[in-house]
Amino acid sequence: MLVGEPMPDKNDPKYKERYERDVAAGAKFAEATGLAWLGRHYVAWAEKNKKLFFIIVLSIMTFFVIGNLYRFAVHINGNAVDIQRHALNDIQADKTK
Repeated sequence: MLVGEPMPDKNDPKYKERYERDVAAGAKFAEATGLAWLGRHYVAWAEKNKKLFFIIVLSIMTFFVIGNLYRFAVHINGNAVDIQRHALNDIQADKTK
């Protein structure tokens, strides 16, 4: 993909064997590391507690959005102060000439 190879389609007969082999390898890895077990229990818990799951996910998303807005505001505010400081220094330098 990095050198311009077209994106494989799972239904394309040219890539079907490769796709199936990759899926089987991923499933084997997930079983070996315990990720499949964790995923099954996570989904089962989310199905039993739909409202709580929704509240948790929405809270995390809100936290990240607020954090990004805060960082954006700090960055914009810092740049505005720097621009004003440079403009003031330029004005003072012109007055001393």
